[in-house]
Amino acid sequence: MKEQKRRRHNYETTGDHDAAVSFHIGIWGFRDCAMLPLYPYAVEETVRRNRFTFREEFCRFLFVIMLQEGEMIYRSKGKNFRLVPGKVLLIPPGSDYSFSPGKGGYHKLVLELKGVLLDSICSGFGLREIRLFDFPQSEELISRIRGMGTDIDAKERERIPKLLGESYALLFQLAAPAREKEATKASRVLASAQMLLSRDFDRKLNFSELPAQLGVGRTTLDRLFRDKVGISPQGYRNACRIEYARELLTRSDLSIKEIAYKTGYCNQFYFSQEFRRQTGYSPHAFRLEQERIGAVYLSRPSGEDAEQEEIRSRRVSSEPLRNERIQRPRRDATFR
Repeated sequence: MKEQKRRRHNYETTGDHDAAVSFHIGIWGFRDCAMLPLYPYAVEETVRRNRFTFREEFCRFLFVIMLQEGEMIYRSKGKNFRLVPGKVLLIPPGSDYSFSPGKGGYHKLVLELKGVLLDSICSGFGLREIRLFDFPQSEELISRIRGMGTDIDAKERERIPKLLGESYALLFQLAAPAREKEATKASRVLASAQMLLSRDFDRKLNFSELPAQLGVGRTTLDRLFRDKVGISPQGYRNACRIEYARELLTRSDLSIKEIAYKTGYCNQFYFSQEFRRQTGYSPHAFRLEQERIGAVYLSRPSGEDAEQEEIRSRRVSSEPLRNERIQRPRRDATFR
């Protein structure tokens, strides 16, 4: 097997990138703490008025980027992200991106998060792609990030627990829109999948093509069904087929062989096996049971007759018992 080529971090600039009006960056100074799961590596604050382009491949940090003034255009995978005050841009590790300032320059604040478990933490929070979203409490967020920059600059060990806790809390808050978007997308995918799986039983469904048809991976679809429905997509379709078979056995005069083909089973024998496995009845026994229940229901009195029957049964049951011998059921008797 050919070994996959390892991606390398790289960046380049064009134009006058170094001509900043003001620039400050506070960098994590505790080298012996570099193996922490997640920590704030740096806080950068920059004011620029010059024109330039910056491009980075396979970034090593999670970037939290905000503007206090101005405009910036970020680009990644053919998409443009217009960053303005009041919005937050999240760039996860491993991303390729570029950016350039809008007219008039910008005032930017960046938090760079790092850690040995950064990739898995981002995946757990649903931050696997670049996201731009509105953030109403932008001034509060700017203040919090600046406070983290102050603590980083102080380089005092007693501030490390506070910085670590603030990193997790901030990331959890910022990931909320991503989680909501993921949840909405998951709901749409699940609804579409259930619709496809619960119809056209007489046609063969290619399960290997279903994930691509829904725009998700096979593992994602399987996990979504197991988390939300409790069974695999194939198990869900089988359950729908059996439910449809129950309906046909109850409400139609079709033969069991016809119902087997109508629900997508290749032969009557396999259908009967699967039906018994899921319901506890053979198709024939199930149909007889439904006919018996229907007959009992139809024979029940209705209207005034039912009322009189109820009164009579209450009167009879309220009479004192004499010396009648009561026939008690055996303990192993089965009632349905």
